Amino acid sequence: MIILIETCLSLLLLIAGTKIGEFYSDSLYEIHLSNGNIVNIKTSKENSYSCPIQCNAYHYHSTVISKYDNKNSYIISYINKKSTTKLNDMNIEQIYKLKIEKKNTRKNRTKKSMINIEKLIKRYNL
Repeated sequence: MIILIETCLSLLLLIAGTKIGEFYSDSLYEIHLSNGNIVNIKTSKENSYSCPIQCNAYHYHSTVISKYDNKNSYIISYINKKSTTKLNDMNIEQIYKLKIEKKNTRKNRTKKSMINIEKLIKRYNL
């Protein structure tokens, strides 16, 4: 009986830990800009760090979502939730949320779903 209780508690802790990890993990987005460029970014729940504009690394650029503009780092700016939203002074046309599914150790599959810009802003309680 004790082994059964320990097993159930272990499974419950494992599932809860996985869900908490998913909630606090970085969110990946693909942003289509009005000039035709596609930028891959990531945001975190803390919304505190952003890559500099001169970042030439091939990775998901850390981005801050704010009402204020900044010329030195990646920032998604907006005036209010209904107005145009910009990434580094370029209008955002579409935003896709990316989810990477790990099938094998060598192959990853990316699922892409279009989201509303207002939904992205609400997620960070701004």
